[in-house]
Amino acid sequence: MIHAKLIKYLIFSLVAISVSAQKQMPVLSSELKLCWSQNIKVDEMIADEKGIFMTFSDGVASIDSSSGEIRWRNLYGGKISAVSNVDNGKIAIVYEAGKNLIIRLLSTLTGLSHWQKEIGFNNVNVVSVFLTKNRLMLIFDDGRLIVFNEDGTELWSRRFNGIKSALLSDDKIIIASTDKTIYGLHFNYGTIAFQIPTKNESVNVMLMAKDKLLLGDLQGKIVVYDINERKVLWEIRLGGQIINLASFEDKVLVASRDNFLYLLSLKNGDRLWKRRFENTPYLRIFKDEVIVYDIESKSIFLLTLSTKIPEISTIIQLEDSPHTMIFSEDFLMIATADKLEKFSKNC
Repeated sequence: MIHAKLIKYLIFSLVAISVSAQKQMPVLSSELKLCWSQNIKVDEMIADEKGIFMTFSDGVASIDSSSGEIRWRNLYGGKISAVSNVDNGKIAIVYEAGKNLIIRLLSTLTGLSHWQKEIGFNNVNVVSVFLTKNRLMLIFDDGRLIVFNEDGTELWSRRFNGIKSALLSDDKIIIASTDKTIYGLHFNYGTIAFQIPTKNESVNVMLMAKDKLLLGDLQGKIVVYDINERKVLWEIRLGGQIINLASFEDKVLVASRDNFLYLLSLKNGDRLWKRRFENTPYLRIFKDEVIVYDIESKSIFLLTLSTKIPEISTIIQLEDSPHTMIFSEDFLMIATADKLEKFSKNC
């Protein structure tokens, strides 16, 4: 899970003017309403069906999504470097302890540690943590990968010259290396399942969709590989660096630094539509909706993708700029600079 902790989302230029004048308390459409608000500073949020898990400067906490009450909170005295996804009632965190890094595997129910491990890597940062099927993988900025068993013992490790991006897909970890190669590694063994040569080392975004591997690079190029056939299906160059890729049915949604949002056919790359944003769009997709944040007007827009032209379905006006968020079937959880708020149709 290589991702930015701070995500800036932006908005269509046609609607930015209409919302930028609103500077008061949250203003909602009839679809969503404010359920509760907590004065708390959140760095990152992870969710499962039972609760919300958030990290802050030197700790982690679990919050009841219904009431906003803290279920448990742990302080570690060191900066939180990375946090994993939630898997089978567990979540992993990595934090600094002097010149060492500490890994803890926590119970999401109680916050108690299943195990902890110290790694003596000086001046090395963890950039991603993957947790799946009782295995824990750490990816470091020096190109090192380490996978641990469920009891904390090391299962295997591998070193690359450098890692631009990583993606977990089923039983494989896919690595975009700086040696202009895409590697597919068996998660349990570390052996190479496949490798794909690329023409450059600037791949920074990857997505798996229906056995197709999509690669987006810094120059605005998208290349789509068929993993089974080991061949390029199609490629296209857009007007700016590829920021986000998201799949939607048999389509792919692309956010580019040329300030456009593109909808492409996953089959052949045909451009179905493109829409210009006032600034670079960053996005998240959920079912047939995409979430767009406007950092300047402090607004959140939900856009429906099931129509030929994306329609705005919900607008939320915030007091402060969006920082990070979680979108589920029932609610939208938003963290700003010093506040956590829940919005839902049914509070």
